[in-house]
Amino acid sequence: MKRTYFAYQYHLNHQTRYLIWFTADEDDADGTAVAPDDIVPSFVSIAELVRYAEIHHLEPLDITNTRMCNLDTIAKWLKMKKMKRVRRIDCAEFLAAWNLFEDISHSLKSTFDPDHALTQKIYDKLFYGNNLPVITPEGKFYIPLWTGRELVIIHHVMKTGLEMFRTHVKRP
Repeated sequence: MKRTYFAYQYHLNHQTRYLIWFTADEDDADGTAVAPDDIVPSFVSIAELVRYAEIHHLEPLDITNTRMCNLDTIAKWLKMKKMKRVRRIDCAEFLAAWNLFEDISHSLKSTFDPDHALTQKIYDKLFYGNNLPVITPEGKFYIPLWTGRELVIIHHVMKTGLEMFRTHVKRP
């Protein structure tokens, strides 16, 4: 099993922090570094992250291709009134959060989204709502329309994921 490690920047509570995220070969799923106590280490600087990675032999480490997720966007959306939520789904931010939650969950050997049959269509709408050039035909643009039921499901998935994140992501 070969892994490549990356710095992963996130924003939460108006603070910027970093995790160690990895991508793996086909024998393993993507994930995050996890300490033995089921804590995902979080760092205030890249230098602190690099020191931790060196001590724990997490290599190769790439700090030039940092991914980013703004969890403040998710936290703010979760507090909105139901009628405002429909217009405030940023597909890129929600997909980044969903993927991050999934990767952390995998690394913790748990799941925050146990019913993929229920959530897969919503995940796909977020994915296509990113309008990636390799997926979206030239001259086309996809904006998902959300049903009330889908919004309830998104709320549940994001709330569960953010709670898991807050429980397990801590400074070492």
